[in-house]
Amino acid sequence: MDTLTQEKTWSYRKDNQSTVEVPESKLKELISSGQLSPDTLVWSSGMTEWVKASSIGSLVPDYDLKPHPWLRFFARQFDLMIYNFFLSLFIVMVSIFLPSLEILYTGISGMFLLQIITVLTWIVPETILMAAFGMTLSKWVFNIKVRNASEAILSLGESFERSLGVAVKGLALGIPVFYLVTMLMSYNKLENTGRTSWDREGNFKVYHGKIGPIRMMAIFGLACIYILFRIITVLTM
Repeated sequence: MDTLTQEKTWSYRKDNQSTVEVPESKLKELISSGQLSPDTLVWSSGMTEWVKASSIGSLVPDYDLKPHPWLRFFARQFDLMIYNFFLSLFIVMVSIFLPSLEILYTGISGMFLLQIITVLTWIVPETILMAAFGMTLSKWVFNIKVRNASEAILSLGESFERSLGVAVKGLALGIPVFYLVTMLMSYNKLENTGRTSWDREGNFKVYHGKIGPIRMMAIFGLACIYILFRIITVLTM
């Protein structure tokens, strides 16, 4: 009871009109879950004026659960691009001994087939990376991390479950047209409910942290590589 009575109490302005009083832990929860913006005006006993929650370091965590569909989209696209690049090199080298594999990098049909293979086989390395580090390379660049209900890094089984869910429900296994439909559906789900179907079913949490100058430069570099890669892909196909 002593701990509860000592917890600091904050007031925040709802819709910049009515005032709501809550314990500090509750206010943190509202901000981290995205129910309140970091720009929400807050006040506590001893303060001379209302200030933005973002100006109070103890209220705004390093990571929050507010959905960022486009950041997640680009992070996944960059992961797939990098993996597709190395997979393509491997296929080209193997095709020296197995000429029949040339179908995977010639023509439009080859491009679509390689896309499906990329999405399907990416499940394995992604599962391993997520279980080991809680993020992939692109997720690190975009400062995105995934945790389970216990706030721990996903186990190997949980990582596989989530990667498979993304491949099937989010990317439609890379199948043309269906791929675009499922991505749009996932985008709407994330925007409207704050969670994708695979994260809700597995009770996974996706946290977004601040993107500093170094990460911004890395994102710019990846974007340039991505555009160049797509141009080369189209020209060679």
